[in-house]
Amino acid sequence: MRKRRLVISLVVLLLLVGITVIVWKVADWPPPRLILKYGFPPTGGPTGRTRVIEGIEFVELSPGYVSMRVIGPAARPPLRERLKAWLGLGPAPSSPAPWPRWFEFPRRFWIARTEITNLCYETVDPHHERMEDSMEDNSPVVGVSWEEARRFCETIAERSGLPIRLPNSSEWEYACRAGSTTKFSFGNSVRDLPRYAWCETNSEGRAHAVATRDANPWGLFDMHGNVAEWCEGGKSYGEDAIEAELRGEEVACGYARRTFRGGDWLWPDQLCMSDWRSSRDRRYAVNHIGFRPAFSNPDD
Repeated sequence: MRKRRLVISLVVLLLLVGITVIVWKVADWPPPRLILKYGFPPTGGPTGRTRVIEGIEFVELSPGYVSMRVIGPAARPPLRERLKAWLGLGPAPSSPAPWPRWFEFPRRFWIARTEITNLCYETVDPHHERMEDSMEDNSPVVGVSWEEARRFCETIAERSGLPIRLPNSSEWEYACRAGSTTKFSFGNSVRDLPRYAWCETNSEGRAHAVATRDANPWGLFDMHGNVAEWCEGGKSYGEDAIEAELRGEEVACGYARRTFRGGDWLWPDQLCMSDWRSSRDRRYAVNHIGFRPAFSNPDD
């Protein structure tokens, strides 16, 4: 009898532990609203439409949702708060250490399939001096500051009549992740990175021609590695800043630093992860940072 009670107690304990683990995991799943609207795992991606503007091929990405890390003012929220937010019964909690939150991308937007090359950039700035680490016509342009990258986008916008700009940080990560929730768009193993990126392991100390590694699942090249890429906003990456970006608002930035994403040929391979970011002065121009433009549909 005693043995039977012990077995029953152990079974009940294991069931409780199992239920707790399941609930804990579910609290990190996408909210039901997003699953019902877009399905699961995360969806979105290319609509099948492309446009070539001033020699730059743009890919249109559809609405969807993505898991991105946010930084906030409190410790990792308790399970109760996370469950309430997941069910839509309370505000989203925040945390000081980066942790994942699900965000909806409600608008279509276009992003360049590759990084801007030397040849393309020189159609706007013919006096640009190529850097020794990226000399080929089809190598990504480097040695351009955030201000110069933005001026390039403004010039192309004037020529084309389209609102071409740098992508904001959230758009960039949505495009880079390509529906994934892993460290890289292709999985979690850094050993697979050289197949998709020119990184410290295989770069031989320089940038390489664009689109010479495998594309990510949405057909975008060099999102990981080759050169890091300037984004529109500053280094703020809290929930409010992300939500403002997703509404199409320009996030106020009262300082000179601007974000860049994607890792590059120079820095350690681990920095090519989808969620890695850093920032520099907007006049900073070095041999491992370039850019790719984006634009939103004028009718959205």
